[in-house]
Amino acid sequence: MKLIFIDTCLFIDLCNLHLINELFQLEQEIHTSYEIFNDIDNINKNLICSNKSFDRLNIHKMGNDSYKDMYEMNYPNYLGHNDKTGLFVANKVSGLVITTDSVVCSYLKSIGIEFQGILWIFDMFVSNGILIKSDAPQKRKRE
Repeated sequence: MKLIFIDTCLFIDLCNLHLINELFQLEQEIHTSYEIFNDIDNINKNLICSNKSFDRLNIHKMGNDSYKDMYEMNYPNYLGHNDKTGLFVANKVSGLVITTDSVVCSYLKSIGIEFQGILWIFDMFVSNGILIKSDAPQKRKRE
């Protein structure tokens, strides 16, 4: 399964919770757009890049043709540019969209596309034995 992160906040939250290493322990491929990754602050970006499994993160950089194709998809105007690049990547690689953005969630729900949020990622950590179930509530509160 491919996970498409279309929300900068997901990466930042996982860094702040000291769970970015756990993210790369999941078996799923992780994808995002260059625009979303580039929007992460430098401290957290360095933390992500310094992970020994960073090469498992597929960052999609779009060219002129991709931008043209993206705008031909007629995404609603209320979605931001980064939202659109993330959705374009999700459409291109056909995976499960991961987001916490309520506007994006509403849009995905309206067009019938499955999506999940950060609690689902926590569930994946527990079900894959990466995080012990009793530790998960403490990790969620940590900042």
